[in-house]
Amino acid sequence: MFRRLPPIVQFIYVSMIGICLGTAAGLVNEFLQQPFSVTNAVVWLFLLLVSAGIVTLITLYSRNRLN
Repeated sequence: MFRRLPPIVQFIYVSMIGICLGTAAGLVNEFLQQPFSVTNAVVWLFLLLVSAGIVTLITLYSRNRLN
């Protein structure tokens, strides 16, 4: 699927998947903290959405859904 993408884009894609998983773990960790901080949870959620959006854009681009 990703053979058509340049190596740097493949590297960014795999890195963003790792960042997305890491921010999901950070968000879950934030939900489990006893004095729950809404501000920190919103920051983790924002980072998760940004990284997931970049992964989605690269996936759509690689499948020629974006022209």
